[in-house]
Amino acid sequence: MVEHEGLRLKRIEFVSEEAFRLPLWVVAGTKESSLVVLNALDAQGYEAMLAELGGLFPNAFPTRPEDSSNAAVRERGEQTGRLLRNQPWAFAYLVPRGIGPTRWTSDARQANHIRRRFVALGRTLEECWIYDIRRATRILSADTDLKNARLWLQAERDMAVMAIYAGALEPRIERLDLWEPLASHMSGPVLRNVLKIFDVPQALTLVYPRRVILYNADREAFRWSEDVARLLAKDGRPPIAFRTVDTP
Repeated sequence: MVEHEGLRLKRIEFVSEEAFRLPLWVVAGTKESSLVVLNALDAQGYEAMLAELGGLFPNAFPTRPEDSSNAAVRERGEQTGRLLRNQPWAFAYLVPRGIGPTRWTSDARQANHIRRRFVALGRTLEECWIYDIRRATRILSADTDLKNARLWLQAERDMAVMAIYAGALEPRIERLDLWEPLASHMSGPVLRNVLKIFDVPQALTLVYPRRVILYNADREAFRWSEDVARLLAKDGRPPIAFRTVDTP
């Protein structure tokens, strides 16, 4: 546990599967948390987390990306700090296997070879990421400080698609915030045989009637999801919403 200027940082290590020990960072203010937002990070998101949290907890992240001194990065970190000091919330950050601190190699050819080995063993790496996210939600639910907190899930790009499947399988997740989610497995994460049944827009409806917010998504590509949401609307409020947000 590290404390700095009214914030607390806790690093949890847990075994997702045998031989896969993953880090999970939890940042909160001094108040008891009523909500925890789990961020499932891809490689780009992991670098952004290091830069932002490194500004809030410099001693905990001595090695940070070069852009950590960037004004926009500092501002995002300061916004996170202000939010957590004023709200009884917590932000959790998961880096699934093969990304960031558990990355196997920086060589693209070797990385592709490792991905093929996963398939040879009966599942894709992306399927493993779904399991890692699910395990992280259960670790948070068992944590003494967070077991009574509501749980939201947030992810970007490819990992946003993984979050959809994790959300469908973990009913304790109350809401999904998905940034720039890919609309098809044809151009996105590889899951075996899924396209024989449905694609991402159909998978998204498995989360309903829980709330889903899509940021900077291709609304036309998710038209099917939106049509189903209208059928499930309560008090005129469908479970899905689209938002366009400027990103630095």
